[in-house]
Amino acid sequence: MENKGLVTGCVVEKNDKWYCVLSYKENNKRKQKWIATGISSKRGGKTEAKAILAKEVEKFEELLNAKNKSSFDGQDMLSDCTGYELFTDYLLKYLNYRSVNNPTKKKLSEVVIMGYRYYVKHLQTFLEANNLKPRLNDINSNIFNQFYFYLKEGKKLKCMSITKYHCLFQGAIKEALDRGLIAKDPLKNVNREFLHKEPTKTIRFNDEEAKEFLRLLHEKNHKFELAYNVALRLGLRRSEILGLAFDCIDFENKVLMVRRSLLNFYGRNQISCTKIENYKLKTESSQRDIPIPDDLLDMFKKQKEWIENNKKTLGNGYDSNYMNWGLDMVFVNETGKLYNPDFVSKQLTKFEKENNLKKVGLHGLRRSCGSIMYRNGVNIKVIQRLLGHSDYATTMDIYVDVDEDDLIGGIEVLDTKLLKQAKEKIDQERDGDGDELADQAKFVKVARDMIMPE
Repeated sequence: MENKGLVTGCVVEKNDKWYCVLSYKENNKRKQKWIATGISSKRGGKTEAKAILAKEVEKFEELLNAKNKSSFDGQDMLSDCTGYELFTDYLLKYLNYRSVNNPTKKKLSEVVIMGYRYYVKHLQTFLEANNLKPRLNDINSNIFNQFYFYLKEGKKLKCMSITKYHCLFQGAIKEALDRGLIAKDPLKNVNREFLHKEPTKTIRFNDEEAKEFLRLLHEKNHKFELAYNVALRLGLRRSEILGLAFDCIDFENKVLMVRRSLLNFYGRNQISCTKIENYKLKTESSQRDIPIPDDLLDMFKKQKEWIENNKKTLGNGYDSNYMNWGLDMVFVNETGKLYNPDFVSKQLTKFEKENNLKKVGLHGLRRSCGSIMYRNGVNIKVIQRLLGHSDYATTMDIYVDVDEDDLIGGIEVLDTKLLKQAKEKIDQERDGDGDELADQAKFVKVARDMIMPE
């Protein structure tokens, strides 16, 4: 199946030369390709450049079609769909279709596919409990509304979580519409209140609360003291913390290398990295090197010693599953088994409750890291790199907190500076007539002009 119109283009003048600029989509991202024509714009030549552009567009379109065909993993898994199959059966076929490369759709990662299969299972359970067997061509908004109500009231899911189910249904329904399997969109009249994101205020530790949290962890010798330190002081995600192996800790140069993540495939832990089953971290920026403070490095050394002692004590009874892959994991229990990520999060919630601390949660420790660094004058680009964000807007919008004290402080700095400059200007212009009221009026005018110039 060839795709015409994949590439568009125009001619652009730059440095007295004509260039062909091709615009195309690759992996759902818009990209550009510049091609020099060698034609000088001083003598016109635009018509000639356009003729070259037409040829380049055609040639590049053929190249993209060939690339799409070569990356196609197999047959169209939706080709036998008629619209009369059960909606849940169609969803599973759709996920099989999206789990491989195909000419028109980007392949979804295994993490996403596993999550979506879990959602389909939830839908199947709901439909069976209500004696519903909707087919693809008769699914309607009432069924979706009932299911979303069940998720919100029965499963106590937040709107953000329900929206993830909705994203799956949107993709599958759009594919069915595009293929002519259904005539109208059953999601069009879904109650949007189920998908409306609730306004939330992110809870973070400030400097003093963070110090108290770390003190209590150490005092009580908490089993996850190292993990929580890494989250709060180095800003790693939960999956990145639990995916750490000792080959990522450079003890000599005091550097932690983020290269893997531990993902919970709904009860089944799986290491995710570029070397094992071709998994990747969250983004390319997630792969980063972070300096380790001396006391934290000592904690890693003690963790390694504790693991080595457990290996000697248990012998063959020690779980060496990941060691067979060449991975000596940092966060394992006494028998060498990996921790379930949800268990690590719940242990933190329990610790916060027992010690009357803010309920920030494990990801809240990471956000606290960003906020504390920002409050202490760390450059925002440095924070972005340490947290592994692809752009600093994410760092600013989500991880850097601004409270009322910051706003008051900002106004005071601006106010002091402007009023000082206004007074200095009046002193310079003062004509010595000693009219105090005139000076005050002039002072107000100068200050106002500085704030709101004409």
